[in-house]
Amino acid sequence: MWAACRCKQLRKLERMGENAMILTGNIGNASITLGVYSEESRIASASISALLDRSVDEYAVLLKGVLEIAGIDLSKLNGCIFSSVVPPLTGRLAAA
Repeated sequence: MWAACRCKQLRKLERMGENAMILTGNIGNASITLGVYSEESRIASASISALLDRSVDEYAVLLKGVLEIAGIDLSKLNGCIFSSVVPPLTGRLAAA
């Protein structure tokens, strides 16, 4: 299901132009796996630990830092899609 959703979102981005980028994430019990895609290519990936006691602000700092380290221009992100098996973290990541 996640891959199908990601593919649908990527097709939308293709219509936006070649510089369109999307942030993807998979929120698991132990880690959060991130990827940034442009067209159909993954241009960056990272993993951060999934901790229930982190605040929205802490996740925002982590996300921003990981993306900047990977050389991603945050202003060029056109959207994001996340899958999650940890409902308490889903809202925090969405808010971050």
